[in-house]
Amino acid sequence: MATKKKITDDWQQLFPELKKTKLFEMDNRLGPLITGIYLKVVRNTYYTPVAYVHNLCGEYSSITTSLECTSETIALEKHEERYMFSAERLKNKLLIPLKGDVPLDKIVDGYKLFLSNPKRKSFEEYKDIALVCGWYGEKKILDDILEYIWNNVQKDKNHPFFRNKDRGVEGWFEKIREESSDCERLHEICEKEIQKHKVGKLPYRNII
Repeated sequence: MATKKKITDDWQQLFPELKKTKLFEMDNRLGPLITGIYLKVVRNTYYTPVAYVHNLCGEYSSITTSLECTSETIALEKHEERYMFSAERLKNKLLIPLKGDVPLDKIVDGYKLFLSNPKRKSFEEYKDIALVCGWYGEKKILDDILEYIWNNVQKDKNHPFFRNKDRGVEGWFEKIREESSDCERLHEICEKEIQKHKVGKLPYRNII
């Protein structure tokens, strides 16, 4: 049976654009985002590869995992037989590419696709997409995204998520508008988060 190190190394070789940061985890940076893959191991018998995104424009005590997508779960003893196939499936499901510079509109489309899923349980991705566009610094793009967010949350304005917010969905939205409109502040937060989470040496890609 393959060792944990061998499994991690095998996956990293299939995604050379990512840097191995610890066992079962490999990442790079895309603008203010960390993009990567972690291998979720259960009971030391099988693992599931998970692609994810973390937004450095938000202040967090640890790395979060958003826009998650998964491939098939693999029994550890079947690793050699199945991991290449699983990696190809994961590549085809990525919401944001893990390789190369990426246009902002492709990142926006990835977030929108995630948010269009009626089974999702989070509203934080609305904020994330606004902060990324605010960090990018083009007012027209940000204005369009804010309009998209406002229009899309109307159907959910009575959701329990908003009941605990000051002034409900309106207050939540105004806070997002305020935070995303300060490009300089978003860059400052991003730099602080890079230092906090020690991700400054990850391979870097541009948002274009």
